[in-house]
Amino acid sequence: MVCLRVPRGSWMAALKVMLMALSPPLAQARDTPWHFLVQRKSECHFSNGTERVRYLERYIYNGQEDVRFDSDVGAPPPGSSHFLHQLIQECHFSNGTERVQYLYRFFYNGQEDVRFDSNVGEFSAVTELGRPIAEHWNSQEGLLEEKRGYVVTLCRHNYVEFERFLVHRQTEPTVTLYPAKTQRLQHHNLLVCSVNGFYPGHIEVHWLRNGQEEEAGVVSTGLIRRNGGTFQTLVMLETVPRSGEVYTCQVRHPSSTSPVTVEWRAQSGSAQSKVLSGAGGFVLGLLFLGAGLLIYFRAQKGHSGLQPTGNAL
Repeated sequence: MVCLRVPRGSWMAALKVMLMALSPPLAQARDTPWHFLVQRKSECHFSNGTERVRYLERYIYNGQEDVRFDSDVGAPPPGSSHFLHQLIQECHFSNGTERVQYLYRFFYNGQEDVRFDSNVGEFSAVTELGRPIAEHWNSQEGLLEEKRGYVVTLCRHNYVEFERFLVHRQTEPTVTLYPAKTQRLQHHNLLVCSVNGFYPGHIEVHWLRNGQEEEAGVVSTGLIRRNGGTFQTLVMLETVPRSGEVYTCQVRHPSSTSPVTVEWRAQSGSAQSKVLSGAGGFVLGLLFLGAGLLIYFRAQKGHSGLQPTGNAL
C-alpha cells in the first residue's frame, strides 16, 4: 500500500499529487534524466453549483491508471459538469534526490492560472485571471515558507517511500519475431516484433535490415498494460523481403545492460524446402540409428543370459 503524506490546506478537496523522476534512456540529451512518474489525483466535479458533486481519487503510475475511487459508483451518472477545480502538486527528481523541484499549480476548468515553483521561490501568474491571486499569496510570507519547505517535507519524504518498490523494480522483456503472413518472397509482408512482460514501461524497439536501421514502414501498437502490472507492445515493419536478407528486432530496456536481438532470415521456397528436407532426413536418420541401437542392445542382453549345459569334466 502506498501512502502519500500531503500537507493540509484550503484546496485539499481538489488535490493531484505527482511524483516524478527522469529516466536516462528517455532523455539522454538532458541533464536531468527522469526515473518514474507516480500520480495521485483528487478531483471535485460540480453541477449546478453544489447541487451535484462528484469526487474522484485516482492512482496512476507511468500514465496508467491502476485504482480509482468514485463517489458515484452505484449511483446514476451525474448531469453535465459546469466547472472543475484542481490543485496539482508535482515533485520532479533528477538523479535520485540530488536535484528536486516542487511545483504547486492551480487550475480552473483545465486552465492553469497560478503556480508556485521552488526554483523561483514565489507564486507566478500564468494568466491575467491569476495575477491578483499570485500577488495575494506572495504577500503571505508564512505561506511562501511553507511551500519552499515542501521540497523536503513532501518530495524527498515520498521519494523514499516509492523508491523501494517502483524505481528498483525491473522485469526483462520476452521478444519474438515472425511474419504476419506466410507469403512468397518479393511480396509485401508485415514482420511483427512482439515484446512482452517488461517493466518499467520505457522501452526502445528498433528494426534492422542487414544491419542497417529501418525507419520507414514501422508502426507500433504503443504500450499495452497486462495483468500483473507489466507491459507489452507490438512493433511491425512493412517490407518486401528478398532472399538472403536478415531482419533484426533490437530491444533496449532498463532491465538489461545490452540490447536483446532476435533475427528473421528471408529464404526462398526452394531454400526452405532444402532446409526442411535436410531436417527431415536428419530426423529419419536418428530414428533408424535409435532402432538399430535398440536391436543391438537387446541381442547382446539375450546372449549374456545363455548358460552352458552338460556335465563338468
